[in-house]
Amino acid sequence: MSLKSSPYKERPLKWAIFAFPLVIVSCLAIFKTLLGSSEESLYTTIVTRREGPVEDATSLIYLFAFLCALFIAIKFFRVRPKRNLLGFLYLLLSLAFFFVCMEEISWGQRLLNLQPTGFFEQHNSQKEYTLHNLEWIAPKAGEGRNYVHKLYTIIGLVGAFAWLVLPTKMKNKANATVHYFVPSWYLALYFLPVSILYLYVDLSRYYLNGKYAFAAITWREQEPAELLLSLGFLLFVIINLYRQRLSSSR
Repeated sequence: MSLKSSPYKERPLKWAIFAFPLVIVSCLAIFKTLLGSSEESLYTTIVTRREGPVEDATSLIYLFAFLCALFIAIKFFRVRPKRNLLGFLYLLLSLAFFFVCMEEISWGQRLLNLQPTGFFEQHNSQKEYTLHNLEWIAPKAGEGRNYVHKLYTIIGLVGAFAWLVLPTKMKNKANATVHYFVPSWYLALYFLPVSILYLYVDLSRYYLNGKYAFAAITWREQEPAELLLSLGFLLFVIINLYRQRLSSSR
């Protein structure tokens, strides 16, 4: 969002966006305290269960992010040839969102009630039609390095702090373009939790033999953390859609 248009109206909105993840995390903590986190609890059923409502919501959010990013790409292509590169990069981003959306629902496996056979039955650690759960990418706990965790950690750290470490000269010379690829400060708390969680999980496995320093926080919290990440990406592309419309109108 551009502060030049209406700074007094946009500043409270940015702080509200920034604080929203704190509200979600606080509500989840209260929810978990009241209901418990056993396998049969309502908290587990709704929030942390694989193939549950939170995972489905994450997939749906990535679908919306895909559509927004695709729309941005199309608009960039229409301003040829100056914006073709931006259009191509946003097209790739939209396809990445679509890929994650489909991976979250196992490419329709659950919807169609399909049972994996052959390659995926043999090499997928979750017995699903997904690439991110292949045994050499995301093996079962204790059976090797989980590269999906590392990817999420990197994405989370970049999304949370890229705005902070970006050189000032680059910000000044290519401010309009940079913002299309670097999330703003008020989106940091959507990206940071997934990094913290997976770093915590991996360090616990490597140095505490699978035990967790905080019993209330385990790998099961990955679903709400990934939901926050998906919301961060959706807000990022919606903000850039708004920015693109402002640029066009000028």
